[in-house]
Amino acid sequence: MPEVLIAPNSFKECADSVRLTHLFHEALKSELGSKYSIKDWHFIDKPVSDGGDGFLKVCTENFHLKEKEITVSAPFEGEKVKTSYGYSLENGTVYIESAEVLGMKLIPKGKRHPLRLSSKGLGEILFHLKEEKLAGRLDVKRAVIGIGGTGTSDFGIGMCSILGLKLLDKNKNELKPIPENFLNAESVIWEDPHLGFEVEAILDVNTPLLGENGAARIFAPQKGASPEEVEILEDGIRNIVGILAKKKSTENLLGAGGGLAGGLNFFLNAEYKFAREFLKEDLGLDRTKMKPDLIVTGEGAFDSQSMMQKGVSLILKEFMDTDVPQFICAGKIKDVPSELKKKNLHFIEISAFFNSPVESMRNIEKGILLASEEILKIYFANRG
Repeated sequence: MPEVLIAPNSFKECADSVRLTHLFHEALKSELGSKYSIKDWHFIDKPVSDGGDGFLKVCTENFHLKEKEITVSAPFEGEKVKTSYGYSLENGTVYIESAEVLGMKLIPKGKRHPLRLSSKGLGEILFHLKEEKLAGRLDVKRAVIGIGGTGTSDFGIGMCSILGLKLLDKNKNELKPIPENFLNAESVIWEDPHLGFEVEAILDVNTPLLGENGAARIFAPQKGASPEEVEILEDGIRNIVGILAKKKSTENLLGAGGGLAGGLNFFLNAEYKFAREFLKEDLGLDRTKMKPDLIVTGEGAFDSQSMMQKGVSLILKEFMDTDVPQFICAGKIKDVPSELKKKNLHFIEISAFFNSPVESMRNIEKGILLASEEILKIYFANRG
């Protein structure tokens, strides 16, 4: 009996990976299943996430989590956001999606100024978990935080301000812990907050905290920073790192999530886990453990950046040197790398079924049905 692995990443601003997995499953098993006689095929549903948008839904689906709502500070001043985290009763692990607390989608365009944004909402969740554990209401052993899709670039300083961190200027006056003040900091007050549980950061990119390829210069422009603001961010974080280096090594600080990954590692001793490891070790997407006959994956837009440790690239690389046919479905496809132009890799652009990308996003169910029919046409044609 053929096995079909359905493992898409989220289509940003359209559908999360859990919903897409269900749509592909239903499309392939509905009238298409009867038409192509695949009713008896075995489907393995594995919605994926590289730590960014949709991370919590993927974890809830795969690990059968209990979600708990919580209201925390928004990344910008003066507002709150209602969010949630997932909790595993089985092993005491909490899963948090940073994009649901600090994400670009939560920040109105007029407020996308990274110099004035803060990650304190994430600190409030961690403080809440500490209090829940101390009160005996939640037996938290580990917090796993998906890093990606954030709108903040504050090295986790805002997060840590909730856990006791203070920035002081040369006159020992306390500074508001936001990036526009980082250059004025002369000292950092910080002690281990003794959370009582381990922290793990799931990273979608492997970028340094500082430098030409660092958090500020590569990602801050995408979050609304002007060229001048990018340099202020870079210099400010460099100043904070210089102060911290007097207390503890600042080597191996990474820039994912606007430096949030590096902050979690430095301040809370968080372990890094890259998306490839998460997919293999946690989600079980390991070719030594599964032998699919057909793979369906995809994301909102496939381009040259898609092969940079993103969810789809990890699926492709895992099964690259096998003969398993892989179908990559995306809203838009461009700049497919030459190494991917292989016989067993097939790209399906969903927007090509419609008059425009916007129309395809509005009709995602129909788009998935049409893509599924195309998958089966190609699959059976290649089998002769």
